Amino acid sequence: MDNISIEKSIAALGSAIINSEKSVLLTYEKNQRINTHNTDVIYYVAKGNVSIHSEDHHGLLLFNIFAPEIIGLEKIRGVNIMGHLRCHTDVDIYTLKTDDAISLFNEQNLWSNAYDGLLRYLNSLSRRERRLNQPKISHIIIEHIKYIWTLRPDQRERTSIFSYILQRSNISRSAVHKTVAELEKEGLILVQRGILIECHLGAPD
Repeated sequence: MDNISIEKSIAALGSAIINSEKSVLLTYEKNQRINTHNTDVIYYVAKGNVSIHSEDHHGLLLFNIFAPEIIGLEKIRGVNIMGHLRCHTDVDIYTLKTDDAISLFNEQNLWSNAYDGLLRYLNSLSRRERRLNQPKISHIIIEHIKYIWTLRPDQRERTSIFSYILQRSNISRSAVHKTVAELEKEGLILVQRGILIECHLGAPD
């Protein structure tokens, strides 16, 4: 499934949710936290940038997403991965109860679109687990750096590699700094004020 097809599926789901009489538009300001634990709703992010955090006590950052995007489809089957959302800009989110989402998807034949949206979410989870499931802490750090290098230049230029790794793992700050310093000494990366300028580590696993 290519990205263009998935984007079309997200657009179809978003349009249906926005036009549903059962959906509710909620607006949030930058830095607001949205509790998603034990809620029976799915979310269509129509505007803005939010991060998804785990439901455990660590509250680790799972993904950083930009509108338009749909999240929470797994809740339709009673699975809860998210603990809360954090708004990094002003955000518009349409919410729809899972029972109403099921009815909507049935009425408008949107299950294939929902599958595409859930598939992208699961692929993101899988890639995250691969970055964390490494034999050594230094390898985890390297995999995150390799992934940061794949981000769009405008996103990468706003991303501190230190904050990025610390927010997504339980690795200590000193361990991250030590590995980054070693990689710079070997000429494998170039970092300026926390921003990744050059990377010669290869593609992510």
